[in-house]
Amino acid sequence: MSADASGVRVESPRRSSGAGIGLLPLAIALGVTACATNAPYVEVSGYKTARADGHEEEIIIRGVDGKLDFDGLREVTIEPGAHVLLLDTARNRRAVDPAVLVPLNAKACLRYSFVARHETMTGLRPWQVVLKDVQPIPECVARFPDHAPVPSAAASAPR
Repeated sequence: MSADASGVRVESPRRSSGAGIGLLPLAIALGVTACATNAPYVEVSGYKTARADGHEEEIIIRGVDGKLDFDGLREVTIEPGAHVLLLDTARNRRAVDPAVLVPLNAKACLRYSFVARHETMTGLRPWQVVLKDVQPIPECVARFPDHAPVPSAAASAPR
């Protein structure tokens, strides 16, 4: 995970390879220190939830606030506040529909889970971004109790 001047922390895409097993202890140590933060944070996820149906697909995060170097990530950590997300459907392999800009007024210590809702299970388009779930992040709430989310926090996100 790395951070830039805008406060956007980026997680590397998940890869399955046995070659990096020797680096596992180093990766764990770096991951623990990278996750240590002195301020409340927000997670944006494009992974399907347990309640997903056949018309829903994972979201790829193409950009946050004009920064476009996310390389197919499905999860990012950002600072609370107003953001513009550039989201794409993981099913959009042929780029038949452009990515969608989604404004988000992100509240501290919340995880926003988005999915792409397709009109048909086999068709690539049309599709729309759906905010599937908003949940508190237990670690963030425990560390920053003054920033514990209020139940109406989901109302600030697009549906």
